[in-house]
Amino acid sequence: MNDRQLKYILTIAKEKNLTTAAQKLYISQPSLSSMLSTVEKQLGVKLFDRSVTPMMPTYAGEQFIETAEQIVNAYSDLRRKIDDINNAMVGRLNVGCGPQSSHMLIPKILPPFINQYPGIQINLFEERRMSLEKKLISADLDLIITTLGNSKNPNIEYITLYQEELILITSASSDVSLSPGPEEEDGYVDLKEVKDKPFVLMKSGHQLRMVIDKIFQDNGFMPKIILETDSWETCLLLTEVGSAYTVLPKPKINIMDNRCIKMFRIRPQYFREVCLCYRKGAYRSKIIDAFIDTALSFWRHYQS
Repeated sequence: MNDRQLKYILTIAKEKNLTTAAQKLYISQPSLSSMLSTVEKQLGVKLFDRSVTPMMPTYAGEQFIETAEQIVNAYSDLRRKIDDINNAMVGRLNVGCGPQSSHMLIPKILPPFINQYPGIQINLFEERRMSLEKKLISADLDLIITTLGNSKNPNIEYITLYQEELILITSASSDVSLSPGPEEEDGYVDLKEVKDKPFVLMKSGHQLRMVIDKIFQDNGFMPKIILETDSWETCLLLTEVGSAYTVLPKPKINIMDNRCIKMFRIRPQYFREVCLCYRKGAYRSKIIDAFIDTALSFWRHYQS
């Protein structure tokens, strides 16, 4: 049995369908089915129950998949070590980032990294946090930049880059006013002042939306939502023209300049943490360390 067969069977387990798995692997479905049958004959057990849809691993299959993932990850680590032994900073780095953060962070971090290490190919994957974490754990990604969820995944190492404060955003012509804060603090907005206003918010299911819902719950009301979206830009555009209010993080890299909006701090303050992550226990190659150092150096310089 070879690493190609292991990867093929892991793809079948992930897709739960031979045809879909074959398409992902760019091979024919009969070839993939034949490979699986060959491995099952060698082992003397069935790895998948093909009588159900979607096809599911048998108990033997579950044990096979668990061990195969460990072998594939170990092989991936070995290749990184060999690359480092050859001491050539040439290779490939698979980086994941949330779609809302990508256009703010990647243009700031990638250029200095590429300039310093032109021999490294960067593959960027823009997906939601849960998908990014799964791909990181399965070694499909080397690093991800994402927000911290409700709890930390025990299989992931988190390096905090910065925190973003969540704020109320209105059109520039809104009549929302600040409430006085303590002398050592800026003024803040009382959210109850806008409890009857229309809101455009991120869709349910986003980690950010969970935090936003908690803000309103803590303030004793749920807003009147006229639209839910997957896009920060849609929230900002509808707010800018006065159609709705929104709550979003205030980016450390300002993308809100030259917009006809007002931004108000909320009390108590709410934050979300943005982290750079890698797989716990994985071998950290020189390429991975170089990217981490570049990202941390940028934020130290940006915040100084």
